[in-house]
Amino acid sequence: MRVRIFLVWVLAAAVPGWTAGAGLRPGGAGPVTIVAFGDSTTAPRGTLAVYPQVLERDLAARGLSVRVINAGVSGNTTAHARERFRRDVLDRQPHLVIIQLGVNDSAVDVNKGADKPRLPRAEYEKNLRYFVRTLRARGTGVILMTPSPRRWTAAYRKSYGKPPYKPDDPDGFNVLLREYVESMRRIAAAEGVPLVDVFARFGEYHKAEGQAMDELFLDGIHPNDKGHRLVADLLIPRLMKMAGPATAPRNDGVRRIRLLPPGRGNPRNSEGDFVQLKDGRLLFVYTHFTGGGADHSAAHLAGRFSSDGGKTWTKKDVVIVPNEGRQNVMSVSLLRLRSGAIALFYLRKNSLEDCRPYVRISKDEAKTWSQPRLCAEPVGYYVLNNDRVVQLRGGRLVAPVSCHNHPGLKWSSAGVISCCLSDDEGKTWRRSRTELNKRSQKKRVVLQEPGVVELKDGRLMMFMRTTMGSQYLSFSTDGGETWSPARPSKILSPCSPASIERIPKTGDLLLVWNDHKDVDAAHRGKRTPFKVAVSRDGGKTWRNVKTLEDDPGGWYCYTAVEFVGQRVLLAHCAGQRKTGGLNLTQITSFDVDWLYR
Repeated sequence: MRVRIFLVWVLAAAVPGWTAGAGLRPGGAGPVTIVAFGDSTTAPRGTLAVYPQVLERDLAARGLSVRVINAGVSGNTTAHARERFRRDVLDRQPHLVIIQLGVNDSAVDVNKGADKPRLPRAEYEKNLRYFVRTLRARGTGVILMTPSPRRWTAAYRKSYGKPPYKPDDPDGFNVLLREYVESMRRIAAAEGVPLVDVFARFGEYHKAEGQAMDELFLDGIHPNDKGHRLVADLLIPRLMKMAGPATAPRNDGVRRIRLLPPGRGNPRNSEGDFVQLKDGRLLFVYTHFTGGGADHSAAHLAGRFSSDGGKTWTKKDVVIVPNEGRQNVMSVSLLRLRSGAIALFYLRKNSLEDCRPYVRISKDEAKTWSQPRLCAEPVGYYVLNNDRVVQLRGGRLVAPVSCHNHPGLKWSSAGVISCCLSDDEGKTWRRSRTELNKRSQKKRVVLQEPGVVELKDGRLMMFMRTTMGSQYLSFSTDGGETWSPARPSKILSPCSPASIERIPKTGDLLLVWNDHKDVDAAHRGKRTPFKVAVSRDGGKTWRNVKTLEDDPGGWYCYTAVEFVGQRVLLAHCAGQRKTGGLNLTQITSFDVDWLYR
């Protein structure tokens, strides 16, 4: 049985390990899929309103967009469930899985002469850990839900009223189940996943004056309508709490859409950029990985479109550039040129000795693209981050790159920083005369992933991530031909790229980065928190600092910036550090005026 629910938020941020997500309030990328994975206490049962149906009724009333798949099968232990785990859970590509198993694992078939549980407790624990860790490795959220207690009936006393059960004790049918419940509680705590404790809640219900647990069951084991209502009442607040922070505006004026979660055969989506088309649509092109989640895994460039300024997006990819490298193509910069054409920059990665930037041009609004032109010589491993190429007021294209290797040499994390320059809109390219590297600095600083912004006085400011606790800056007075030595700035950050672009409406600079000024221990050294700030003096000082994300487990970086009317759109990685920080792309947007409040 499959239950469809209409929600509008994202249940991602509050679920440890859940990096997959989708828009749930209007403007999302489609429904979130939840699988209810269990035994007969979950499975459909005639006209009974089992808890997935109750979730549908209640969450739909809240306007949420979720598809709930009932994957309960009568008689299942965790061993049985493991056999069908791929078919009934993984192949559904869920965003969240609710696991409620244990009644059958702990059962002793004394009516058949057995004196031990159907599945040893150690095997039960092993299977639960397998479910949790497999799902988390895929970026899928997990809720563990304890089984409901069992109650004696005349029929059960007749069949099961023998040791180890205690038929004279009202709670004697739960002698072993209670131990398995404790195992689930312990695993939830150890693995850091949410626990919904149905077993405890049913017990609390029984203790309340004027109430009896028997009122919650059809037959002593399977909850009735009232029992499933109680289960749903435990889940709904948890789901709403999980949903709220991820895409609800949080009353802060910020819209968040987890647009591109990873999925089966697509473990990572990252490093994209926007361009506004002449028909009013937005095109977002990103790196769609298929061969794994590492930087060198197979990937192609895919696109999504928005017709409402980034509030909603098409659900299906359009292949923009197939994988033409021996490893991948990745890291997109899109630029509307002064001529009116659109330039698409990306890296073609063949090996650790050959990764170079290319450009394609479209003169028909991204319907077709020219053959690729190489932007950097000689052969080497160049890094050109997403949304990094700029066109200066004079028309020159500047692509800041960091080179880490050449054929026959040893790959180094310390980059050699330079710029690829073109004065004919990408037809021909040359390198800047200055190279910045750790030997060119007073201190041997590791420089990486440069970006460039043109200042009001005509100078260029280059910013680079480092391992020194701040972004380093360099300046050019001749359009990027030569550069001053790199020096530390007041933009404190971990080894993570920042983004700086000019705000068209005000002329000020917008900074997006992981602010580590006065950072606490939970965030130190990590790509979080994620903040924005404004500079009115060409980057000398930064004010109006605002926090977009501050999850200590989050990973926020590789940001593309686009100004659409009166709003700012950011596309950035927003995964979880422990399960794949780069595997999910989020669209964050807000009014320009919000920056100044």
